[in-house]
Amino acid sequence: LGFPRFAHPLPYDGAAAARRAPGPLVSPRDPCSLVSAAEAAAILGPLEGAPRTTGKGCAFPVRGPTIRTPFGTLAAPGSNEVVLNVTWSQGFKALYEARQSASLVKRNADSSSGVQSTCGVNLGTGEAACVDSVFRADTMMNRVDRAMRASPQGRKDMAEMQGLMQSLGAATGDSSLQLRHDTAGIPGPWDEAAVLGGLSFMAVKKDVLMAINLHLGLEKAKALVARAMSRL
Repeated sequence: LGFPRFAHPLPYDGAAAARRAPGPLVSPRDPCSLVSAAEAAAILGPLEGAPRTTGKGCAFPVRGPTIRTPFGTLAAPGSNEVVLNVTWSQGFKALYEARQSASLVKRNADSSSGVQSTCGVNLGTGEAACVDSVFRADTMMNRVDRAMRASPQGRKDMAEMQGLMQSLGAATGDSSLQLRHDTAGIPGPWDEAAVLGGLSFMAVKKDVLMAINLHLGLEKAKALVARAMSRL
């Protein structure tokens, strides 16, 4: 038995649901409208020019970083840029994916192994001998941190190394030379935030994701994002 034909086709439109889907919680606009030049200068220091809109963000030209070396303090020539990238929708999804990827990279780096040789003289035979031991990278870095924190000179050397790493755009943990990786518990005017691999700070508010490099340090990066998010 066949089915009788309908006199008229059913009013079905498979794309109707997509057309009715809600848009971003915050309407996209020029990212440079979120932080004025004066506000950026108050947070980052004197700007070397006007902020400029990039493909997905706003670039603030600042003076090149000051690099501390064992031979003295050097000023990097030219200017640098602190870039505030803005993603106007699906920010929570993007932050989750970035955290997962960065955490995987960190786990792989921490679990990488190396071989350390300890050599000495056997007191019984008078012969030289070496013993090889395998160590994880994170275990060795923890040992370095503890050794440097144990003496005033070590703490001074650590502070200088931290300053050098910061001048190169990397954030370290407190009293540590290891890159800071913090995926939870960062207070601020955002819903969620993370420091990933010591190189970037990311935060989400109203499903808008903001990401910024750490060329001038974590605290300035957080302050700039907080200023921008106050206008969402």
